[in-house]
Amino acid sequence: MRTDTGAGTATGAGTATGAGAEARPDDAPDGDAHGAPDADAHGVAEVRVLLHHSAPGPADGRALRAAYRRVSARLAAEPGLLGSELLQSVTDPAVYVVVSRWTDFDAFRRWEQGPEHRDVTAPLRPYRASADERAGIYRVVDTY
Repeated sequence: MRTDTGAGTATGAGTATGAGAEARPDDAPDGDAHGAPDADAHGVAEVRVLLHHSAPGPADGRALRAAYRRVSARLAAEPGLLGSELLQSVTDPAVYVVVSRWTDFDAFRRWEQGPEHRDVTAPLRPYRASADERAGIYRVVDTY
C-alpha cells in the first residue's frame, strides 16, 4: 500500500524519493510548492536525518559502532524519535551513515535545539564527515 507523507526539503538538504506511480486521491492534501502533500490522511510527515561519518581503519569502525550504540541507548526514549540505523557503505567500508527516523521535522528540531543534544551526540562527533557531506534532513514524500 502506498502512503503519501510530508514534503519538500529542509535547510537546503535535498529531497527523498519514493517508488510507485499511483495517482493521489482527490481528497489528498493540497501539498507544498513542489506538489508534494503536507501529510497523509493520518497527519504523518516523517523525517529522516542522515549524518555521514568516516572510520578509516577496522579499529575506527569498531569504535564508531560502539559510539553509535552509546548514543542510541541515550536517545531511546527521546520524544518523536522512531528509531535509527547505522549503515556502512558496501563499496567503501570506511564510510558510514547514521539514519534517524522522526515523527516530524518539529520533533527533530526540538531535540536538535535542546540542551542535551551536543552532549548526547558527542561520542559520534570525532567520526563526522566533512561539512559538505555531513548531514541531510529529508521528509518522506512517498512510500511503496
